[in-house]
Amino acid sequence: MRMSTARHRVRGPRAQGTPNRIVIVEHDPVFRAGLVQALRDSRQIRVVAHGAKVAEALVLLRDGLVDVNVLGLESISIDDACCIARLAAASPDAGVIVVSASEDRQHAEAALQAGAGGFVLKRTVRHELVQAVDAVRAGRKYVSPGLATPSPATGLPRVHLPPAADDFRPVALTLREAEILSHASRGLTNAEVAHELGLSTKTVKNYMSTILSKLQARNRLEAVLKSQGSALLS
Repeated sequence: MRMSTARHRVRGPRAQGTPNRIVIVEHDPVFRAGLVQALRDSRQIRVVAHGAKVAEALVLLRDGLVDVNVLGLESISIDDACCIARLAAASPDAGVIVVSASEDRQHAEAALQAGAGGFVLKRTVRHELVQAVDAVRAGRKYVSPGLATPSPATGLPRVHLPPAADDFRPVALTLREAEILSHASRGLTNAEVAHELGLSTKTVKNYMSTILSKLQARNRLEAVLKSQGSALLS
């Protein structure tokens, strides 16, 4: 990840007129370079770093060098939701905006539920990003107009989703539960999940029991299928 030479340790509210500092995390180098170039002359945004790995953005967050994280994702799988949650938890002062080619409203909803403050379509990001960053920095949610309709109560964007099958209501999993379910969705046994995550098999088994209870699932397969139906998995 490339980083500008200026490193100012600033937390909390920014001085009026000061550009918002953003990090762009995007696996597609062509799209990433194009977005960085498009923002180069912006007075409202300063790209302090850009790269392909969330881990590098986390370092900048801990140093207080970022106001908003811009995370490029194709869809919102449970692994992606974990990435969003990690960024959101790393610094309460910094927001997360997901930029995605997906126009699936369930993906937008899943991103917001995971902790993102905004969801912007890739095809309109160059025109919307400044507005999205301003909204997130002000504590508001932002969703690309093509995916959202106004809420009668607040006038702010709100994503509408079709009812889930079998009257299943999505529930929030903890970050660890989400990680374990993600590994289980790949067909791994409890012992294999434990090995990959550095946990004991008994601990993973206990987590799986909690996951099944939360999702009202009879077995691991049903838990994965219910998660897919509620946009926790893609």
